[in-house]
Amino acid sequence: MLCAKYNLALLGSLILLTSSPRMARAEWIDQRITPRSASVSDRAFQVTFKNAGENTACEIAVIPRDGKHGSIRYWSNGALYRNPRGRAVTELPRERGKPISMIEKRGGQTVTYHFELPRKQLAATRFEFWDSATDSPEVIGGGTVYWFNLRDFLAH
Repeated sequence: MLCAKYNLALLGSLILLTSSPRMARAEWIDQRITPRSASVSDRAFQVTFKNAGENTACEIAVIPRDGKHGSIRYWSNGALYRNPRGRAVTELPRERGKPISMIEKRGGQTVTYHFELPRKQLAATRFEFWDSATDSPEVIGGGTVYWFNLRDFLAH
């Protein structure tokens, strides 16, 4: 019984230490994007593919749909993941010993991602855009995670 009292006291102390009156935590919302819904959400996604020799060059532009939702925030970012046959999402592996790099360019209200992938990996790759709800240092996390499988956009 004495041990349980100390555990509760420790837990209470941790809650007091981690919950500051100046900081708040926010939830993340998960939203799948398809070619049909690419311009329906708060953000529009333009996905283009070009032949680049053995690879396929991809460009993904993320654009706010209207002034109401503002520009892309500083903490927002994109990432590529491998998603073969519905398995758990993991980070994209290296190709021939070199990391697959994604270049981010920000201009005006748009953020654009450029990368190249071998054609065999394209269909099993997922793109995620973590759109932060705020740039405030007083809020930890929160926003929308937009995601889609590249294969969904290959035919469009």
